[in-house]
Amino acid sequence: MSREQLWSWVDREAPELEEHLSECPLCRERSAEIRSEIDLIAAGAVPAEIPVPDRIGDYEVRRLIGEGGQALVYEAEQPELRRRVALKVLKGGRFAGKNRLRRFVRETQTLARLKHPAIATIFETGHTREGQHYFAMELVDGVPLDEYVRSSGLPRAGILRLLAKICDAVQYAHRHGVVHRDLKPSNILVDAEGAPHILDFGLARITRPDLPLASLATAPGVIEGTPRYMSPEQACGEPDRIDARTDVYSLGVIGYELLTGVPPYDIGRITQDSIRTICESMPQPPASLRRDLRGDLDTILLKTLEKDPALRYQTADELGADLRRHLDDEPIRARAAGPLGMLGRRLRGRRWRVAVALVAAAALLLGSIRLIGSSRDADRTRREVLNLQCDLFADGRDGHAMQRLEINWSRYRSLPEAQLVRAHGLMLFREVRIAVSMLEDAVAADPTRWDFRLLLGEILGDPDMMCTAERDVPQTVDGQYLSVFATADPCTALSRAERVLGLDPGHPLALVAAARLGDLTGNPPLSLEAANALIAAGRESAFWTNFKGGLLLRAGRFEDALTVFDELVAADPTGAKSITTRAFVHRQMRNYPEAIEDLDEAVERLGGGRPAAWIYYHRATPHWIMGHREEAARDYAVASRLLTHPTFGDARRYFVLHELGRPDEASEMLAAARAGLRDDPWLARVLDCLAGDLAPAALVDEDVATPVQRCEGYYYAGETSLLAGDPAAAASWFRRCLETGLRYDPASPNDSMSEYELAEWRLSPARSEIIRPEPGPERFPGGRCESSP
Repeated sequence: MSREQLWSWVDREAPELEEHLSECPLCRERSAEIRSEIDLIAAGAVPAEIPVPDRIGDYEVRRLIGEGGQALVYEAEQPELRRRVALKVLKGGRFAGKNRLRRFVRETQTLARLKHPAIATIFETGHTREGQHYFAMELVDGVPLDEYVRSSGLPRAGILRLLAKICDAVQYAHRHGVVHRDLKPSNILVDAEGAPHILDFGLARITRPDLPLASLATAPGVIEGTPRYMSPEQACGEPDRIDARTDVYSLGVIGYELLTGVPPYDIGRITQDSIRTICESMPQPPASLRRDLRGDLDTILLKTLEKDPALRYQTADELGADLRRHLDDEPIRARAAGPLGMLGRRLRGRRWRVAVALVAAAALLLGSIRLIGSSRDADRTRREVLNLQCDLFADGRDGHAMQRLEINWSRYRSLPEAQLVRAHGLMLFREVRIAVSMLEDAVAADPTRWDFRLLLGEILGDPDMMCTAERDVPQTVDGQYLSVFATADPCTALSRAERVLGLDPGHPLALVAAARLGDLTGNPPLSLEAANALIAAGRESAFWTNFKGGLLLRAGRFEDALTVFDELVAADPTGAKSITTRAFVHRQMRNYPEAIEDLDEAVERLGGGRPAAWIYYHRATPHWIMGHREEAARDYAVASRLLTHPTFGDARRYFVLHELGRPDEASEMLAAARAGLRDDPWLARVLDCLAGDLAPAALVDEDVATPVQRCEGYYYAGETSLLAGDPAAAASWFRRCLETGLRYDPASPNDSMSEYELAEWRLSPARSEIIRPEPGPERFPGGRCESSP
């Protein structure tokens, strides 16, 4: 068989190939050679094998402007549109391997989703008959970030402003479920006007499971990225730990290098020594290299370069905000580490070596260390640990509870329940190996610790270990209470709290667990019973009374809730919180005059101004429903001015102004809101819909994933249709809004969901009529679980 025919069969994996190779030893040998050649071509090792023509698709190639491991980038022109583009062409052509092609397609789809002025825009994708895959994108006429800073002589303040802009773009990508993973100066071009443009999303990690190719993940142990800028979790080959904080670390390396003139680590390639440096060595403090970096900037840069992601800025937005605070001479949020903090950094840098030793030592000390201080302090500390566990159940990987635990660890570490909560938190942050090692070593140090064995068995899915541990649980109040913490399942924790109350109905901590976990898991009767018991015992009565009011409100028991908040308002004649919450009860009952009266009083108690910004925002809705359009427009305008950024109130104000017969003012306001919007892609889509740049159906397409966005999207699609003179379509959208059942704002469970409320009003027989619907079904966040008998 000719070499050309055999190459064709191997290249396209023809079905005839295996049968022929089984009968022809010569072709078996040749096919192995051909496969090796194809692998070399796919890797770009012999690019001359596949010459790039003067024309690719509809594009005329002008010159090569860049080359990476995956692709070549050309300056090209699309003659029909007289448009210059950057044409990225996958190396290897039709011989490109499947994984390489999948990554190329993923980069194309990733870029197509991102519409931000600081991220290169993709125009078109395709492949030629010869099998060359390419995509055309915006041609950025700029230079790499580090070269721009050097050549322009940019002052420090200019560098910081530029970094803040880059943070904005990175945060935008993160909000769209994209982690870049290869941020470095050469992937950030700066144009003549000083605007940054982020390029090369070829290694991007898709963090939202609903996005295409989200499952295309890096295998464990595989290290990808540029060594000098990669984070410790990248260097350790742990893809499951890579998230937005990985890009924050890379931004820190970039900032360190731009401000000091040298990188924190001089690493050229990945070796065992370089991995150890990235994961363990502390960078030299920037202030030791440049005296003018002492203070805030030294603190900011070191925080971004923390080995432990939990100690870095949690988002690029947080980093950018601190950079801007420094520029504005405002206090930054980051705090410099003291001597103990520096010791902690060094230990965390060696966490894989010392974690087991530290935890074993802590476990050995558990039996001998006791809290120092009064019994009141001990009770408070135990209550805080219980609240931390409940917050972990409620917030998942939000991280705030875990941060509070670590910050106050010296106070908690002697408590067995604190050790269990720490292991629970490590699991949530996918540090399962550390959690397991922590528990295993504690058990090895003290095999009688049934609580550690119980949680360890649950983590490992070992029913025998769990069964043995459960037999060892002491049938005492203290033993049953400790078992509440030996689980990562809120329903199990609630069931065990109920056992405690079976032994001691007045156990204050078990009552707190029952109240909070009952609310979280959808057991309102139990939660309400526990809250009443805590109120009767006089334990933080104001807090639990407010908690009780929220339970009643969310259960649709509006009259009972109103009675509770009447009591709170009477007990707090000058505070604004209780009267504001009572206003939300009135809104749920459709008592709009009373709601407005309460919100008027709240504004007066706060003295107006910025503290009352959200009160103005919420007062506008009942004003609008009551037909007070001027008042509604004014409240939305005041809220927007005080908050200093566009909100959904601007979207509603747009419709109110149209109803007032002021379309020009509405258009001017909308244009200003769109121009002032920063890093809120969902609100940007809504405003685009109002402006006519996005059809209502496109606003609520399958990309709208969250229940909140569906509720909001249907409502704004309805208002847009109503304004366009299509009441039938508007009614359909409003009905779909109500079908979401999102009566309450999940971010603040006692607050009304304004879009739901307004859609309900729009569908009322007469818009001016105040309707009083029957209370809906009880709705509680989280899943439901059966209460133990």
